[in-house]
Amino acid sequence: MIITSPTTSFVDFNGTPVNCAGDETELALPAFDNFGVKFQFSALDELVPNSTVFYAAVCNTECTTIYDPSYEAVHVCNRYVLNIAGTPLVDEDFPLTINAYSPAPYQPLIPAGTYNRSALLTALSDGYDFNIPGFDFITCCPDEIPTISGISVTRASGGGGVELQMNSFFASGYVNFPTTAMTSYVSIGQCFRYCILNEAKQVIGCSNLFTRIQNSCYTTVFNYYNEENSYGFKYIVLPDGSITENEIRLYVHFNKPTFEIVENIVRQSDGVLKRTATVIQRQFVGNVGYYSDDQHYKIVIMLKSDYLHILYANGNIDRRMTQTGEYTPDYPEGNTYVSAPASFSITDFTKTVVNNNCGFSCGVEVLDDCTVVISPGGNPSRYHVEFTVPTGAMPIGATTYTDTNLVARSDVEVYREGLIQYKTGDNYYSFVSATGVVTVFPAVSALERFSIWVV
Repeated sequence: MIITSPTTSFVDFNGTPVNCAGDETELALPAFDNFGVKFQFSALDELVPNSTVFYAAVCNTECTTIYDPSYEAVHVCNRYVLNIAGTPLVDEDFPLTINAYSPAPYQPLIPAGTYNRSALLTALSDGYDFNIPGFDFITCCPDEIPTISGISVTRASGGGGVELQMNSFFASGYVNFPTTAMTSYVSIGQCFRYCILNEAKQVIGCSNLFTRIQNSCYTTVFNYYNEENSYGFKYIVLPDGSITENEIRLYVHFNKPTFEIVENIVRQSDGVLKRTATVIQRQFVGNVGYYSDDQHYKIVIMLKSDYLHILYANGNIDRRMTQTGEYTPDYPEGNTYVSAPASFSITDFTKTVVNNNCGFSCGVEVLDDCTVVISPGGNPSRYHVEFTVPTGAMPIGATTYTDTNLVARSDVEVYREGLIQYKTGDNYYSFVSATGVVTVFPAVSALERFSIWVV
């Protein structure tokens, strides 16, 4: 069995590139005080039963286990294979003849006849009212896949009737490795690898190199994912509400904050310059340490993800940000080099401020300093609570907020970053009156503002 990973994953089980001397050309990635990391992997070289259990552990540079927390990887996606008597279909089976048969309960009858590959897929898709993408495919939504079994067929080579069915196998797993302190297992400056173990706790997959560092000042922890499967990663919401996001620490630090200003100014007939709109947002320069070409490529993929959370403790940055524009490696002169630094700009959109000065005609109200504005609804007698994440009842990454003052209330209004939330759609909320629990999706980020009002 061969363990692989997406080609853009920082925790890489695909085999690390080496030079002509056999030395690894990728720099070891930093790990500071614990083993916490999040990554995905696959086992696709053979048909692996869905019941198979994989474990994640830490190995030394020679791929021998040095720390086994008995952490069981999360089974994320399934592989579906159309097969005859347990053997995947091959070209020699076609044209395939479907015999007269009685379908299993709740399954359609596929018409008898002789089929080539494309005709068989069409007949199965039409019969089961599901677009079957191929004879061997991967999906992370197993609830959508129909049960296909009990179809009597005869191969082109003859041999009598056999059963055509579709079986499911293990495709990919997800690891949210425990944040165990490294002190007892890896010394400062020592290298290690993450590894995948089988049920017998044998190492069957070994990653690229990591190294324990003493000072985290010029490193950053990145959490990132996309709103759909992309870049080889499979993103789904797990039963506990978390997402199969990636997490990695890299030699990246941020400095040189600047302010991007977009403004619209018009000149009135009396010559006065009038400001109609202004957007001010803060940008930083991201400074990347020395990495190989392949590692720079992975960093670009990470930066261009839909969701990018940055924890740079040295700069007091712990929030979601967005990278736009170019990513520029600074390759040295000459044709031979092992690694190079790079730089990029990134926008701290949580600090963006906007002034839309459209004047009195659009309903802007000029208030005295002492004017009190009640919002929303204008009824100060309604119970409400306002807070900014993190708070005691809702830490960063949470999806639920509990308030005993909401118990037995008929319903609530939820405002997130000033926008009302609904009970359907991509961003939604739900409310349980009996417990006073408000659940929101997606999970909350640092500095998000919430306002909850009793209806």
